Amino acid sequence: MCMNNLVIFGHPNLDHSMINSAWLKHLQNKNDKNTTIHVLCKAMKDGKFDVDAERKLILQHKKILVVYPFYWYNHPSFLQRWLEEVWSDKDLAFVESLRKVEDKQLMIAVTAAAEQARFNISNTGYFPFDFHISSWAAMANYIGYKFLPSYSIFEVYSKTPQQHLQACDEMWNQFLTAKIR
Repeated sequence: MCMNNLVIFGHPNLDHSMINSAWLKHLQNKNDKNTTIHVLCKAMKDGKFDVDAERKLILQHKKILVVYPFYWYNHPSFLQRWLEEVWSDKDLAFVESLRKVEDKQLMIAVTAAAEQARFNISNTGYFPFDFHISSWAAMANYIGYKFLPSYSIFEVYSKTPQQHLQACDEMWNQFLTAKIR
């Protein structure tokens, strides 16, 4: 049976996170019966993920939101490790089982310390922000998921706790009401 929403927190250490830990608590307090919240750093035991349990969790949900901090123009290496171990296309049976489930959706929410202007190619010469998250869209397409528009918040260290919670509500509403690209 497929449940509705799975929110995966991909921060490697929530004890040292300002915004990701605030978002986690805020979403837990919503007590949404249609949502499972999964914290990857707590799911890891003895330095390893239980790949079968992680895959089972993914297959049980139709809509997945992955929340993570933006590190060095990418997602954290901890999250990359989870992607490589759990979503690996080396296990073709798992990939095929993902493709068989209809209407699966994937969205990412990214928290970044940098200012958004840093990703304006005409001003800085840097690549636009969407370039840095394009691997998620490619992965979603490969496994037959619909990639939903991403959510991002910039300059997180200059925001107040209230602004963090407001951003969380915006992100959550976008996830719940997102239209497929």
